[in-house]
Amino acid sequence: MFSFTLPGGLPASTQRRFEYDARRRAGAAAWTGVDRRVRALGEVSNYKVRYSMRAGGWIMVVAAGLALAARAEAQSSVGVVDIARIFEQYERTGYLEEEFLAKKKFLSDEAEKRRAQIESSRKALQDAYKPGTPDFQQKSDEVREAEVRFEVWSRREEDGLLNSHKESLLHIYNDVRESVKKVAQQRGVQLVVTYDMLTQDAPDSKTMRQQILLQKVIYWDPTIDLTDDVVKILNDDFRKGQGGAGGATAKPAKDAAAKDSPPKDGAKPQPPAGGQKPASGKPEPKKPEPKQP
Repeated sequence: MFSFTLPGGLPASTQRRFEYDARRRAGAAAWTGVDRRVRALGEVSNYKVRYSMRAGGWIMVVAAGLALAARAEAQSSVGVVDIARIFEQYERTGYLEEEFLAKKKFLSDEAEKRRAQIESSRKALQDAYKPGTPDFQQKSDEVREAEVRFEVWSRREEDGLLNSHKESLLHIYNDVRESVKKVAQQRGVQLVVTYDMLTQDAPDSKTMRQQILLQKVIYWDPTIDLTDDVVKILNDDFRKGQGGAGGATAKPAKDAAAKDSPPKDGAKPQPPAGGQKPASGKPEPKKPEPKQP
């Protein structure tokens, strides 16, 4: 508390005025000290705020730099391939395509041969038998049965040929995928996308527009194109006999056609090996074993 001493013998009003002035000056001094302390605390707070903002700014700068580095790394781990050119230049594709065309031609020739046999049988039926007779009816039923067998055989062989071609394409795609994986791992690539080249021989603007809309990649740097390396690995593995199992050859189709072909006139059917039933349907009799003396 502020204390002061007044001289004695002063009137009461003067004494009260001196006390009021003394308290007022003491209060002003006290509030001045408080104001100084408050301003000092404010400066400290402002410094802390400025320091926090400066530190936060550095953190944001570092985070942005890391994000740019990660983005640059992600961009460098992308590769592209021309899948159409890979299929075209892969030697196994041409080999399987020639095999497919050979089987297709063989089945076409076999179908023409069987069709000619049926037409010959029908013509012989008309020339040798009188319509309405039992013999004519019997031979007519045989011709219709031959036609049905031909239709079933033709549909089955066509489906088998298409399935074989589909499996061959799937094998080629699996080979391409494995080779792309090898090249990507060698280059440190994590994502590989396909691109298509626009052809200049589009017949009209509609076709050209479709090609443009189907483009998957608009721009790529030539250094990230893996197509040539993939083709090299594919052909090297294929030449070494490591390209995988391909489609069926034309020989099985020929054997199947021969199996379904009826025996020629006058030819006796050969019994199958291994003690199985012969073509007549009766079991082959066993020879008696000689008795031991």
